[in-house]
Amino acid sequence: MSHTQTQPTELVGRELILQEAARLFTRQGYNGISMREIAEACQMTKAALYYHFTNKQDLLREILKTYLSSMQQQLSLAKESSGSVRQRIYGVAHAIFDQNPQQRAVIHLIFVDAPHLEENLRGEIGCLYHDQFSGVLETILQEGIDHNEIVPVDPRLSAQLLLGMMYPFFHPRRALTSEETWTAVELILKIFFEGVEKR
Repeated sequence: MSHTQTQPTELVGRELILQEAARLFTRQGYNGISMREIAEACQMTKAALYYHFTNKQDLLREILKTYLSSMQQQLSLAKESSGSVRQRIYGVAHAIFDQNPQQRAVIHLIFVDAPHLEENLRGEIGCLYHDQFSGVLETILQEGIDHNEIVPVDPRLSAQLLLGMMYPFFHPRRALTSEETWTAVELILKIFFEGVEKR
């Protein structure tokens, strides 16, 4: 009996552009890459690139929107789970850090390069980021407060602080092994929930 081996699907067109542009933006920054360089990385003409995307801003916008949409389902699973606040936050961390560094680096783009978008697009990405990403942490924290699992804190500010602690590990040039990354994440969550003061 013969078995057919499934070959990995080769990306073409729009999907290829999104992948290559994300790779280049996360490595060299939005301002460090031209549309010509993106077209060359995709082995296509600039005309073919502009067929799919109006300009570089349109391309960055789509990368950020695609990433946030892809994360929504995974983060929602953590939010809707029945564990403690700490377990659910740990689930969010897993959803983020189970990704490869290239995917995680898109979060870095949101912080660093979203300001290059026009004001209305910045607002659109900001709302998506809150609704599909940081807002998940806020909801979990607020429910923890409501159920008397954690002390009353500002959930929005606390979510921002937690993401700020994780932020260095979103950077694409942060050369840590998977084990080192998870050691850091465990410490972040321990400090976030327990602090460092000796009791």
